[in-house]
Amino acid sequence: MSELSGLLAHGPDDRGVVRLQLNRPPGNRITIQLLEAFERTLSALHEDRGVRAVMLTATGQHFSQGADLGDARLAQAVVDHTKAVELGELGRRVYHLWANMPVPTVAGARGQVIGGGLGFFGLADIRVAAANTTLLLPELKRGIHITWGLLPALSHTLGEQLVRYLALSTRPVPVSYLPHWIVERAPNDHVEDRVSELATRLADRPSTAARAIVDTLRCMGRDEPDPAALDAVRFADSMQCPETREALMAWMTGKRG
Repeated sequence: MSELSGLLAHGPDDRGVVRLQLNRPPGNRITIQLLEAFERTLSALHEDRGVRAVMLTATGQHFSQGADLGDARLAQAVVDHTKAVELGELGRRVYHLWANMPVPTVAGARGQVIGGGLGFFGLADIRVAAANTTLLLPELKRGIHITWGLLPALSHTLGEQLVRYLALSTRPVPVSYLPHWIVERAPNDHVEDRVSELATRLADRPSTAARAIVDTLRCMGRDEPDPAALDAVRFADSMQCPETREALMAWMTGKRG
């Protein structure tokens, strides 16, 4: 992926880990070009069976300070209703792809995580952040609706009350206030290392079982009527996987936990 888009993509590596990185320092602000790059990249990853986990980090001091109001194409959406609808649909597709990746996702952040940046961070399955990280949804203060499907999606991953507070108070929330299972803390200089460690560990799990569990979790996030409807089939499929049999044999013989 070209650096001009603001998104770097590497992999999958030999463990099946794909490394994505926001690369528009200092604030990693979101442009239409960046959203388009995400849409192309995530669409391709959805179809790649060699991918076993995806990690997302960012360069610089801040994960993302939200939309880049200096982006000429984005600025058109401010004055053109049609362009605004097109932007809303583009963002909805991108965050839907990210929230519904068929494999586990891990995101790491430091500094400010604002607006659409919170979408990328908050919709990951596992989140790691430095102690100085803050979450913020300032849109109401600016008279802007929070679009891109972020409110229901983030309510599912972060919790409805936290998202209500962020959306209506427009005040930053330090990650130090949040439970460890919502955002795991790591030393500032070791965020990427911890994200990589978690992504690699997830990639090493039997892939059939991992994809089945993730798929059920995604169904829950979409409020489908019966997320467990395919549990029996998914369980049977996972038991036929050679990786699963190897893992079970190792566990039963005390070689692995």
